[in-house]
Amino acid sequence: MNKKTTGENALEMFCKQHNIVFEKIIEDDYEKPDYKLTFEKTFSIIAEVKDLENNIIEKQAIIEYDQKGFAVWDVSKPGYRIKNKIEDAKKQLEYSEMVKLPSVLLLFDNRKDITKGIYEYEISTGMYGIESRNITENKIEIRHGSYKKLTDNQFTFITYVGYLNNNQLIFYENYYGKRKLNRTMLKNNGICIKYGNNPEKEVVKWKEQDI
Repeated sequence: MNKKTTGENALEMFCKQHNIVFEKIIEDDYEKPDYKLTFEKTFSIIAEVKDLENNIIEKQAIIEYDQKGFAVWDVSKPGYRIKNKIEDAKKQLEYSEMVKLPSVLLLFDNRKDITKGIYEYEISTGMYGIESRNITENKIEIRHGSYKKLTDNQFTFITYVGYLNNNQLIFYENYYGKRKLNRTMLKNNGICIKYGNNPEKEVVKWKEQDI
């Protein structure tokens, strides 16, 4: 059996603390996600866990920080790391189509402190594309533009992009996801659920589900 990643261990700990039943999915010839999570013995979701690790630029920044006490580095295109993880998880999360369950790509930030942190703007641009401006004579329209990953006909089997950090689990709802779980039920099981407006009309502004 493959050794569990830091993110997988963190997810299992979260599930134990919040009474969420988790089942490690055994891979065979077909690429499968990491877990099946079950809430209140009734509602299930499949989860693929992806750890974020320091890239070459971030590793160099950490060395510079240790040597000088400060560092400056380029973070490249907004949301590019999230977008790449969505692509990496495609085959595993397509399994949700076979079992007819919602799915979540769960991100765990395993980077060092000065480079650590996923911001909501990264989540929205990674999911729906980089912010762009369309200037006309009468107004400026701000909406998601290039590098779209989740659309009304692409990756609709992904229900949420999740972020696990400091024992807090946030599910960002895919506007185009075909199968969704009850938001209040997720909230009652310790998960912060956030949803947004139609990304085709304007840049997504995340709202937190109230109980």
